[in-house]
Amino acid sequence: AGKRTDFDAALHRKIEKRDLNFRGVWFPDEQFFNIEFDSAAHFSYATFSGNVTFIGVSFGEVDFTRATFNGKVIFDGANFHEIAHFAYATFNAEAEFREANFSEEANFAGASFVGAAAFNGATFTRKANFYLATFNSEADFSAARFGEAMFDDATFKHRARFAGDERYGGFAGNASLILRFARIEKPEQFVFHTVTLWPSWFVNTDTRKFEFTNVDWVWRDTKDEIVSLREKEVSLPHRMLSITCRHLAINAEDNHRYEEASKLRFMAMEARRLEHWRGFDFRRL
Repeated sequence: AGKRTDFDAALHRKIEKRDLNFRGVWFPDEQFFNIEFDSAAHFSYATFSGNVTFIGVSFGEVDFTRATFNGKVIFDGANFHEIAHFAYATFNAEAEFREANFSEEANFAGASFVGAAAFNGATFTRKANFYLATFNSEADFSAARFGEAMFDDATFKHRARFAGDERYGGFAGNASLILRFARIEKPEQFVFHTVTLWPSWFVNTDTRKFEFTNVDWVWRDTKDEIVSLREKEVSLPHRMLSITCRHLAINAEDNHRYEEASKLRFMAMEARRLEHWRGFDFRRL
């Protein structure tokens, strides 16, 4: 008990001094409920509650519910052996969970991501809960290269839910979602509910079995969608957008959303036309 008291005192002194480098630190079931981190925080390669692994972080019952991260926070390589509690946490800068391993539920319900959220190479073994979570920048679950490091795409082995309501949650402002090549083992349990989406976000992702409920699609000119894909360095953007729109149209038709399906099929055909004629429409001669 004395050692635990000493540890808690030392921990809070570090937080008060804004010394938030916790790489390699062992945490005895520490709780971070409602704590504010004023500067960049590093939790990569830390160990929580003594669940030691050879690489990465081992997390036991650690709770970041309603925590506020005012600087960049890094959980790269983390292993969450119990439920990862980030409900209603606020990330005011970049949040990195690259190659994190969530063995139990990843609970980000109500979380607010002001900066970019990087989940490249993350593995969600159980439920990935983003109910009422708000993304204001890029949410990246794809394979990516950062400097000399190459990160694989994310893996979803169970249910995933991105959902909002009339007031909270979803993708706001300049937010975007990148799912390219993400491995989704149960696509029928991949859910989008009451959110705003763009067709180009689902390039190189098979959406035919996804669940889309009360989704508001942003319809813009096909050329603009292709330009967006080029900026993201997507190969064969015309063809990939066409395939994506066809998959989304099949999903819409199977669920009796026929007006939506019609718009998606038109975009698919327009993308192929632009590819074949490089944007020149002979029908207008």
